[in-house]
Amino acid sequence: MAQNFRLILLVLTANLLCRETSQQCFIFKDVYEVMKTLTFTQKFSLTTLNLFDVCAFSRTSYYGNEHLPYREITRKLLQWKDNETPDDFDFVGYNQKLEKFSESGNFNNTIKYKWSDNLRIPLTTHRVWITGMQDPKELIDLIGNKVQDKLNSTYDYFDTSAKQIGRKWTHFLWIQDQKILPKTVRMFASFGVSVRSVYELEAMKEDRIRRQFEFYVDNGPRAVAAASDFIRAIAVYEYGGLYFDNDYMIEEWDYNINHYLDFISTRLLVTTKLIGLSNACFAAKQGHPIMENYIKIMVDLFKFYDEEDQRSHTLNSCTFRTVGSTIFGTGPAIFSAVAYNFFNQDGNQDSVINRGWEKTQYADIDVVDMFGNESGLTIKLTSSDMMSNSWRNDLKDVRVFGFPEFNEF
Repeated sequence: MAQNFRLILLVLTANLLCRETSQQCFIFKDVYEVMKTLTFTQKFSLTTLNLFDVCAFSRTSYYGNEHLPYREITRKLLQWKDNETPDDFDFVGYNQKLEKFSESGNFNNTIKYKWSDNLRIPLTTHRVWITGMQDPKELIDLIGNKVQDKLNSTYDYFDTSAKQIGRKWTHFLWIQDQKILPKTVRMFASFGVSVRSVYELEAMKEDRIRRQFEFYVDNGPRAVAAASDFIRAIAVYEYGGLYFDNDYMIEEWDYNINHYLDFISTRLLVTTKLIGLSNACFAAKQGHPIMENYIKIMVDLFKFYDEEDQRSHTLNSCTFRTVGSTIFGTGPAIFSAVAYNFFNQDGNQDSVINRGWEKTQYADIDVVDMFGNESGLTIKLTSSDMMSNSWRNDLKDVRVFGFPEFNEF
């Protein structure tokens, strides 16, 4: 009976998506293009169908309500610390307050940031390169000479600027196995980068975390970007420091970040309506609660195939089989939701570079400087994100249509 009901829903879905001619079939179009054309009824129908495990346009289940994952993750985080949440807690008001963080300036005006002679965020950089083990891809083979030069120039800038103030950076690249990526290892070693195995990370000694990572990189691999999100969070949590993507270049770094801040990220338009935080470039002190809970949420949301009945609707069986597993399972939507809930708590001094959308962006904060004087301070970051979007696989995604059990990830 249940299967017949789902079959009827699937037929109705096909009629909704492909009216009159195949040229109008939504499932073959880009998700952002489609979002602009759908009526509320269509958005509501598609969302409902995905939640009933009838995979229609599966890359996102949110269609016009992109705040849904934020709210569900917030609910889960509050459940984890329920001793602090009264029975009459205003959940709606709390979410509305969190959503105001997306407005420029609302992150940075809640506390006075105090200078620390000891670096709050260590001078450590992290990059990650994940590939399929059966057919490993060398990073050096996928980028041109121009990008390779920019990779090197970022490290040169960090090392030169730190030397001028009597400091020194440590650089890490996290990969699966040096033996399968000899050219990538040699390239980064020539930049002064220490190449390390992801299996050296403490968290990877936990069976479920290791199995989740290996699920992402098996069979294709399924979701390289999700695996990268997972490792970058673990590396920054365990070591502290700055993470930035391989196609993200930093031209000017403000060392006030390391003296005043425990966490920082840049602003990102996560979806057409949702401003959040980028996980392409962020920095945190070792053991920061944002990073701790980011990892915890990624593990909690993830379910193996034999755990289908335990999936949250924020990462339902349809969405999970597409790049939705990255966007809404490990990527900026999840990162933003967690950060919003733990921002500037427990004595931490956190900020967001959120003034301007250009190459050079700023954060305006109130500080107590090294001499005890109160003043305003503008933090400046000059960087560029080439946004290669290598995590996307539109052809693979549009094939996820019908029932999830017939669409292996």
